[in-house]
Amino acid sequence: MQDKFDATKPDPLAPAVRAKVEAEKSLYRNKMRRYLQRELIRIKLSDPTKSHGGMIVDPAVEQYYWARQNMYRAFRVTPLSIRRGLTWLVAPVVLLYAAMEWDRNKTEEGIRSGQLKRSHLSC
Repeated sequence: MQDKFDATKPDPLAPAVRAKVEAEKSLYRNKMRRYLQRELIRIKLSDPTKSHGGMIVDPAVEQYYWARQNMYRAFRVTPLSIRRGLTWLVAPVVLLYAAMEWDRNKTEEGIRSGQLKRSHLSC
């Protein structure tokens, strides 16, 4: 069984082994340095602020604009789309007409019963 490393004892590695380890470390550092230099050049060349006229392209925004431009290509008539169309297009018009009709009938009823006077602006 090996003893645990003790900092008070001399270095257990022989000078030849130490030189080999240092050479491997140096090779690794040089290799890593070259890799990081290449990576820095790649990042500089593919900088998103340099391409597209200085704009950063967001894929979600691009997808939104594509869907907006090609809306009719992707639209399908389904019961849900019909219900939504009726809800947002027809229902407000019908409700507005019903409210105006109800108000007009209440006003006419008040005028006929004598509770309201016909204003000079109405016909």
